[in-house]
Amino acid sequence: MHSLSLRTADRDKDLLVMELWDRGTTGVLETELPGNVWELRAFFDEPFDASSLSCAFAEPPPAWRDEGSPDWETGWQRAWEPLPVGRRLLLLPAWMQPPPGHPDRLIVLVHPGQASGSGYHAPTQLALLALETYLQEDDSVLDVGAGTGILLAAAAALGARTLFGCEIDRSAAAIAQANLAAEGIPAHIWTGSPRSLAPRSVSLIAANLNGVTLDLLLPEFARVLRPGGRIILSGFTERWRARLAAEYAGAGFQLLDRLEQERWRALVFSSAP
Repeated sequence: MHSLSLRTADRDKDLLVMELWDRGTTGVLETELPGNVWELRAFFDEPFDASSLSCAFAEPPPAWRDEGSPDWETGWQRAWEPLPVGRRLLLLPAWMQPPPGHPDRLIVLVHPGQASGSGYHAPTQLALLALETYLQEDDSVLDVGAGTGILLAAAAALGARTLFGCEIDRSAAAIAQANLAAEGIPAHIWTGSPRSLAPRSVSLIAANLNGVTLDLLLPEFARVLRPGGRIILSGFTERWRARLAAEYAGAGFQLLDRLEQERWRALVFSSAP
């Protein structure tokens, strides 16, 4: 077995993954790196000329290796650095020690390479910025699409009292639960949707998902959110902003804030007291 490691910009990632599947890969690992870059590690029975792939690559150039090589993990980890987010948070890869120079920041450990949501991608950073501003001490928080658990870890650091998370991917839910447990953060995470929660169970919802899913989940969000609660929506582009703003306003939610970073957008709403 051989693996091909290559990097590409966020905008080209999905097309490149499709091309790798067309070439006969037996599996692709997707790892989000700083700077809106993704590293893809695709497995093949035999190597081929990677220059024949049609998508653009980021540095370093594509490289093949036998799976017996022991040094790939060290090189991959060197691509990561601590990242301040907002006024109070510091994203820290789990294998690193806290760096000097950020004594007053709340450390949020990240576990890249295991599931979606390392925190270095713009939509997750927008959700973190909104959490920093709108989370209130002792909130009960629901993260819909929990990924690696980073938003719940940040919510705990910011003072949330109760943490819930749901994921449609069973392996991602298990990863999030394991990550939070390793950090001593109690959370209730399940495979499924917000339908598992009773009405008016949470005071803040964070959902870093695509526009279609955020639109479809509006009735469930309205059901589980308490009066006076807040909803943070992220993970969509400009073409979805007006529609989501109108849909949620039509359901009785008040728009509190708009955030944007690069091509990504986020909205924050509150429910009536």
